[in-house]
Amino acid sequence: LLFAEPRGRPIEARLVDLSLGGASLLATDPVEAGAAVRVGTNAFDAVVRVVACHRAGTRWRVRVQWLTMRALHARGVYVRATA
Repeated sequence: LLFAEPRGRPIEARLVDLSLGGASLLATDPVEAGAAVRVGTNAFDAVVRVVACHRAGTRWRVRVQWLTMRALHARGVYVRATA
């Protein structure tokens, strides 16, 4: 679960897609495009800019661009590659 905090109140959201440039979330409430919001999970804490927000059934699809991201664990499996 992710919690974005625009306007000072938490909005429950679920991570749908994650990339180096940003992420896509399904949220319970809309978030204004252009807004900078904080997103927190068990794995990372980030500040993101909302690129777009559109209705997706009973939820809202929120696309975000990373402004900052801090991993909360020294080790993990964000990316694994073997040469």
